[in-house]
Order: sequence, then structure tokens, then C-alpha cells
Amino acid sequence: MADWPAIVAPSLPTEEYPDPAIRSKAEGGYVLTRPRYTRMPRSWNLAWEAMTNAHYLLLMAFWTAKYGGSTSFTWICVTDDTETTVRFSDKINAKVVAWASTGLPKLWSVSVKLEEV
Repeated sequence: MADWPAIVAPSLPTEEYPDPAIRSKAEGGYVLTRPRYTRMPRSWNLAWEAMTNAHYLLLMAFWTAKYGGSTSFTWICVTDDTETTVRFSDKINAKVVAWASTGLPKLWSVSVKLEEV
């Protein structure tokens, strides 16, 4: 079972694969290549255009519990629905996009980067 908090799915997920090739130019005008490593860990950029304050607080509590990118966790990949071990690879970017009548944040625009462990 995934550790990821029970929050709404991201609205704009993207998935990236690194290029593991090492390239060396030869004097004959051709390029020699070889893999730098055999594993190709994926990374994801997740974005929510309008996350509720309750879900934002859950995400930030999870971020704090994992000490940012210090600790890995399991997550259900949004692109292929598999359970994957990941960690945060960058800080969480968030800004308030709507306020409640009480003056508290109502909706957040949030982006998170994850990398496969």
C-alpha cells in the first residue's frame, strides 16, 4: 500500500526519463556512445492548479514527515498505475490562488517533483 497521502490526483503530471548515454566525438567525425549506467530512473513533475487547503495541509504534513527529499516512500504512479518507490527531488512550490471568506487560504496552486529511488 502506498504511503502517499490521500489527496486529489494532480491535474498536470509529466514523466521524464534521463538520457544515460555518454558521448565522445572522434576525429573521424563520428560519435561514440555507451551507457553511463544500466538503470533508468524516472522522475515526475506533479501539479495541482487548485488544491484545497485541507489537501495542501496533508501534503505539507507528509513533506515534513519525510524530511523533504531525505526519505523514500511508496507512491502509485499516475502515468502507469504501478506502486513505485520515490522521494521528493526538489522543494514544494505553492501559492495561494483563492481565499475563503474567513481570510484563510481556500485554494493553492502546487507543484512537486518526485524521482524514482
